[in-house]
Amino acid sequence: MRHIIKLLSVLVAFVALAACQNEPDAVVPAVIEVETTELTFDDRGETKSLGFTIKNAIKGEVLTATTEAEWVTIAVEADKLSITASGNYDDAARTAEVTLSYKSAADVTLTLAQGRITAENPLEVELVGYDATTITI
Repeated sequence: MRHIIKLLSVLVAFVALAACQNEPDAVVPAVIEVETTELTFDDRGETKSLGFTIKNAIKGEVLTATTEAEWVTIAVEADKLSITASGNYDDAARTAEVTLSYKSAADVTLTLAQGRITAENPLEVELVGYDATTITI
């Protein structure tokens, strides 16, 4: 009978200790929030700032921003992006995508648009004359 009482005492103590252990905290994924996901740039080029926040941020992690567009440069600061578009001297308007990434968060895609530079007063050149060594315009 003593063995049964000891066994039951040990069993009750084990169950009591197991019940006291804390459950691990639920992992809440991070969320990237931006002011807007669409930016339009001046055809001559400009830099724009875009604010962002990370909900459920993870200590030591930082936001990354990537693009394949050669005409766009991006700097990530504490709570904003600095996005620069160079002047568009091509024959057509252009667009680009920027992907924002953060550990455990769904990526966010920004869409950038820029028109092409058009001359308000196009340059006109008139050929007045030429010879073997000189061109007069």
